Amino acid sequence: MSHQRHPGDFPLPATRGQLPIVDSHLFDDLLPPEAAYELTAGLRRHREPYVGITDDGTPRRGLYRLDGAGTSPSAAVAAARAYLEGLAPHQRVVAALPMDAPEWRLWTNAIPTWHPKGMRLERLADGDRDRALAVIEASLSPAGYAQVRAVMALNENLGELIDDYRDTLTEFAYWFTVFGTPSGDSPWGWQLMGHHVDLHCVFVGGQVVLAPVFLGAEPTTGTGRFEGVHALGDETEVALAFRRTLDPGREDEFLMGPSLRAEDLPPELAGPWNGRHLAGAGGDNLVLPPRGSSRRPCRPTSVTVWWS
Repeated sequence: MSHQRHPGDFPLPATRGQLPIVDSHLFDDLLPPEAAYELTAGLRRHREPYVGITDDGTPRRGLYRLDGAGTSPSAAVAAARAYLEGLAPHQRVVAALPMDAPEWRLWTNAIPTWHPKGMRLERLADGDRDRALAVIEASLSPAGYAQVRAVMALNENLGELIDDYRDTLTEFAYWFTVFGTPSGDSPWGWQLMGHHVDLHCVFVGGQVVLAPVFLGAEPTTGTGRFEGVHALGDETEVALAFRRTLDPGREDEFLMGPSLRAEDLPPELAGPWNGRHLAGAGGDNLVLPPRGSSRRPCRPTSVTVWWS
């Protein structure tokens, strides 16, 4: 099947409420074939031999190395052990998987078309859910954890705004899975997966790796009972500041299209289902040749904005 995508290949329902989503499950067999193919990429590819994202299909060795520097994992280890010990035995069987389980690579930033392993946060008792969230909090910076929790809350705000999919667009419609045995020495980690939130955290001693990460919010500012909740504001301002430094006369070098509308994008990014990005779910072995300007396309008098 061709990977070239065109807006007409992905017919969206004419009215709301017609996507086959019930209780955080997307029934892909009820979707148009092209849309089903696109949205099941992660499920199809997560058992493929891992290569990684490359520019020509050949991975570069030695880009990263393990060292003893970093932070103490003791708080995260203690939180993860407390979470697992608090679960019933039958829950623990699916809440913790081996470190090399293929489910590490099985995620989606939309709605899963399979029945995920791990524990769905809103199905946990309050104390168990609090202990699961404590693992995430102990693994991230205060600002990072606040961002994740804001995005989760805004997911429920979205359900209220559109008054639809209320059994799916909720604050805790996310699956949390521990991989490996929480330890200060051996590799272990966790995954938080669901609509607009996908985090993968790995500990190797004091070294922490967070990848892949997907965070999105719609809306980004809460309304009603979510008033005061904000997400991704700083990131938006930094991106806008950087965009303003770019030379308008060289936009054809660094812009893929004049807008995010499907008709203004290249065919491979024009699908309304999973378009507008390249390295999403199922993209672990993506071959992505360099694109954009090889020179710094900034105005001579501008200040370049850097972030890490």
